[in-house]
Amino acid sequence: MAMPQGTSDLSPGPLVSLLMAVKNGMPYLPEAVWSVAAQTYPNLELVVQDGCSTDGTREFLATVRGMPRLDVVSAPDASSAEGFSRALARCRGAIIGSIDADNVLEPDAVAWAVEFFAGHPDVACVYGSTWTIDQDSTATELFTPPSFDLLRVMSCEVVPPLAAAFFSRRVCGDDLRFDPTVAQVDFDLWLRLGHLPIVTTPKVLARVRAHARSNTCRLENYEWYCRDKIAIVEAYLARYVRSALTEAVRRHALAGIYTWAGESLLILGGDPEVCTPMVQKAAALDPEAPPLRALRQRTATAWQQRGPAALNASAPPAGGARSAGPAAAADGREADPYVAERVAAAQRLLEAGDGDGAAGELARALDREPTHAQAQYLLGCVELRRGRAAAAVAVLREVVRTVPEVADVHNAYAVALQAAGRGAEAEVAARAAVELAGDRADLWANLAELYEHRGCLARAAAAYARAAALMPGATEARAALERVQALAVSGAEAVAGHATRPPSGGSAPRAGRGVGAAGAASQ
Repeated sequence: MAMPQGTSDLSPGPLVSLLMAVKNGMPYLPEAVWSVAAQTYPNLELVVQDGCSTDGTREFLATVRGMPRLDVVSAPDASSAEGFSRALARCRGAIIGSIDADNVLEPDAVAWAVEFFAGHPDVACVYGSTWTIDQDSTATELFTPPSFDLLRVMSCEVVPPLAAAFFSRRVCGDDLRFDPTVAQVDFDLWLRLGHLPIVTTPKVLARVRAHARSNTCRLENYEWYCRDKIAIVEAYLARYVRSALTEAVRRHALAGIYTWAGESLLILGGDPEVCTPMVQKAAALDPEAPPLRALRQRTATAWQQRGPAALNASAPPAGGARSAGPAAAADGREADPYVAERVAAAQRLLEAGDGDGAAGELARALDREPTHAQAQYLLGCVELRRGRAAAAVAVLREVVRTVPEVADVHNAYAVALQAAGRGAEAEVAARAAVELAGDRADLWANLAELYEHRGCLARAAAAYARAAALMPGATEARAALERVQALAVSGAEAVAGHATRPPSGGSAPRAGRGVGAAGAASQ
């Protein structure tokens, strides 16, 4: 098949190699190859590594005519990463670029790269903007990537497009290679080259196709993507002496990877339930990261549009403890017995003061059912036990958004916020808990202590009185009444005596009914 020919006024310059790793690239492959043939720079080669395609890819490549240099090898490979590695090993050019079988290069992309490197001989790589195109090649969105920053690349806050990148073989040296043992070869390459000069340009150099068969459009791939990226980060950081700094970098990077995956899942699927597990994993590592906060806001909006869900566990019966057995889900389905067993075991361990054991059981439960609200709630209580108030706030915030009708959840969230020094927000959460379950003495007592801690003595006295009226035990009732009397008599002196200490719930919710009892203070 004859290819459309590009034209150029440039004199012969350095050889540019464009590599392609492909397996079953039809029906988009011809457009990709035509875009190479249409380049305005003539001194280039297209190096194709085919993984024994069965859809007509090899037959099409055999018909191509009019290309300056077309080097095709078809052989079985273990993965696309191995295909990339083999193709790069066969490239002869001084400048290296790539093109996927479903992407398109702008006609002047190679000529622009040659001119750029001629004027910037010490730069290792330059990457540009891309248009996103659909299955009909219609442009739908312009992506202009941020400047290269190694730490932000590591945390997936910056994702340089390999489709619009060109590399100087001389400057990159031996670091310009694709590791066939990892799946995310571009992520691995960017980290390896991160010590070299890498620049960006707003110029559009390529068009990247998004369609149903794209790997990045398949929701089921993102768990795998995260595992691979995390392994790459761990290997990269293993070169340095372990320290508080490397651990901070690691946690930030891993949280960023999960945030990137969660954002991608939300964009692709639109379902907050799909991305919530990624949000939770990110929050456990770096709960205050700005990208994660932004994703939480988007997730919360998506949940609001979807409507409130119910706890995966049953509601607490009046006057009794929450059942630890298999619980019915909101839609009437029976909960997974394995998950219910793990959650019940975690609750028993937490009540016994074994936070680490409870965390292990919860990890197993959430691995099986990542959106199990009761398991998430208990995880927030575990974080409080461990003194990690910010992490507890991050976890419990998501549970509050998921099940806003459950008083115990608001109560735990209030204690977490108070432990994190966010008293005004804690008061709001505590009031919400009381409004949902106004006959709970423990909730009124927690609200009273929050009022007292903030110096709102009149409100505190009223809340203590309400708690005393509801207390089933005489000892607790007397203690609450004594506090009311002390506040009434001492006035401002009571503020000085009590405002410097946190509520007696300490680092976890006050013992009460249901799951809240599992989060009782451990001091």
